[in-house]
Amino acid sequence: DIAIRIAFLCFIPKKDKKEINVVVDKQLISHFTLPKIAKVFPNSKFIILYRDPRDNAYTKYQMLSRLNDKQSYYRIANVWNFVYSTLRKHKKNIGDKRFLEIKYEDLVTYPDAELTKICSFINIPYNLSMLNYDEQINNEKLFHSQLDPEKKHSLLLLHESLTKKVNTDKVGYWKQKLTKDEANLVWTVCGKIAEEIGYIRQENFVKQKLKFTDYITLINIIRSRIITYLYYLSPFFIKYAIKKIKYGEKFKSSMYTSKEYYNKTYQGN
Repeated sequence: DIAIRIAFLCFIPKKDKKEINVVVDKQLISHFTLPKIAKVFPNSKFIILYRDPRDNAYTKYQMLSRLNDKQSYYRIANVWNFVYSTLRKHKKNIGDKRFLEIKYEDLVTYPDAELTKICSFINIPYNLSMLNYDEQINNEKLFHSQLDPEKKHSLLLLHESLTKKVNTDKVGYWKQKLTKDEANLVWTVCGKIAEEIGYIRQENFVKQKLKFTDYITLINIIRSRIITYLYYLSPFFIKYAIKKIKYGEKFKSSMYTSKEYYNKTYQGN
């Protein structure tokens, strides 16, 4: 746990870290290691953010398309279903008291109330400036630093919504954006978990039959999950070797990990 704490404190080296009481990590990969995190950090807490799977499917489909990584609605729905079913199992095994469940729809509709609830849960004071994230992102030197145009474009696409004030524009987005078959397909995959969370099935819902391409996608998903599962079970030296082969020198020389990058980005902060 000490090594992990030190690793977190290495981020943003120019920042004053004398009064850090809480470290928040939102890496999605943590979804699958919560039992280990809960054991290493017995006082850790977990926040699950839900979103209607149909809105999530459309938004993610559009984002991936802009990043030239177009995926099918069936695949995106499977990811949603797998992630939230996994998180709900972890919540049951680790204990309800260490979890807070928040809905995206409530967060953007009642931001003050939901943020107050979140802050109370992790024992930090709520501050109105938390709603000014758009100003922080727009002024963030990361977007004005020495990034090459391609990386800068990708980051802006990924964080596009963070440059706007909190709003409810994308709540129920799927009703205008998804076809009837697309909405039915997403609910066919995600409906059981979604209803447990409190989302409502659309009127005239018809269970969608899978196409041949969907079965191919499912086989690829299962294969990928098996490989990922075996990877996490492997000893550290095997993980290290795989990372080294995958990234090679490119990873070591990445400007995101270089001292020069941080000096340019956070100089004067």
